[in-house]
Amino acid sequence: MTEENPVETVTLRPSAPAFSSDGAVAFGVQSMQHAPPRMLLMAHVGGADLEPRWLGLGDTVEFGDTTWRFEDVRFANPDLWEATVRSVPPGAAPFTPPPLTGDRDWTTVDLRPSGPVDAAAVAAAERRLGRDLPPVYRRWLAENNGATPPEPVHVPGFRFQLSPVRPLLGVHPDEPHVDLGLGPRRAPAWLIRDHVVIAVATGGLLAVRADLPGLDEIVFLDEIATDREPEQVDVVAPDIYSFCAYLQPAPPVAPARLGELEPEPAPVRPPDLLDLVGRALDFAAAARATMCAEFDVRFISEVAMLARMGRLARRGECAGGLRYDIHGNGYDVFAPDDTPLTLQGKGYAPADRPAGPADGLLDVVDVYALRDFLADRTGIRFGVEELTAACEEHVRRGALRPAGNGGVYELPPVPGRVEEQQ
Repeated sequence: MTEENPVETVTLRPSAPAFSSDGAVAFGVQSMQHAPPRMLLMAHVGGADLEPRWLGLGDTVEFGDTTWRFEDVRFANPDLWEATVRSVPPGAAPFTPPPLTGDRDWTTVDLRPSGPVDAAAVAAAERRLGRDLPPVYRRWLAENNGATPPEPVHVPGFRFQLSPVRPLLGVHPDEPHVDLGLGPRRAPAWLIRDHVVIAVATGGLLAVRADLPGLDEIVFLDEIATDREPEQVDVVAPDIYSFCAYLQPAPPVAPARLGELEPEPAPVRPPDLLDLVGRALDFAAAARATMCAEFDVRFISEVAMLARMGRLARRGECAGGLRYDIHGNGYDVFAPDDTPLTLQGKGYAPADRPAGPADGLLDVVDVYALRDFLADRTGIRFGVEELTAACEEHVRRGALRPAGNGGVYELPPVPGRVEEQQ
């Protein structure tokens, strides 16, 4: 290197060689780790391969006549990254590595599996689905039987979230809301010809490719693109194990400030959809009140806890004729025309006492449940964005309250129990 160009930067990528400007050094990365970032750097100098060296951010190594420093790295996922090494000129000032924030340090999220599950149960699930599961996914399913993140997670660059109420599905025939059998009920026919739906996520469907042996790709069908052809789904990961490694904590949605709100917002929905959503919400609130009265509880989670403890049947009918199907931490309630509406509890009820205000339980409904309920009743599949707009109008009118990210809304207090909950 000359005095006119004393510093040189080389960019390193997976499975690709990189070269110094004079060609004297060929670089390669044998292994890249994260949390914290470390790489096993290889070099070919003067016709010989040098001993690979482990470097953390800020570490230096001498290759040829030059000292090189591992200066930065950015992860798109654990398998896709871009690292920077830079030559260090004589008398260089002390170097402080960049902070390990954002995409410099890949976070391993907490996924809580339900498994393992035995081969007979997996085979029974395949019979119910009417097809064999692809081999890599089948192995993961046997080991984990689905998985639930305790907080919302996503894969950067894709418009979906998994959450406690929208987990990776498993073999749970007694809990339809988290069973693989949910996929065929929610997916377009063209998708399930070649794929098995593994999650009904906020924002769309996740599926594993099942038509070609050994190609267990995980794909995403965006909610706003359900009319696209199968070959246009987005590939998220090469297999389910990589998919789980690619997950990151979902970024929080910043709360709106009063100054950002229009004083008199324009109507956001046609009156017909606004009315349909209002009537669906009225049915949700009335059905939840009926269930609470039937089982002498305050919250949806308490009903689910009674079912888990075997104190009531998971399927049944209330005294007033309301039919229900309990699953996971919620239940489906059926309108008089047998259309199901899924209601969920946020937080888990105590098993040894009635729940109280300090337990922080909420009863919620989300826009995806409303979409499916209205689609079954009207034959019209409304979009998530327009349903969210209708719900937000009900929020503006004081009839509904948001309950976190992802189009989830808190149901109003059960009539007659307001004082108890305060």
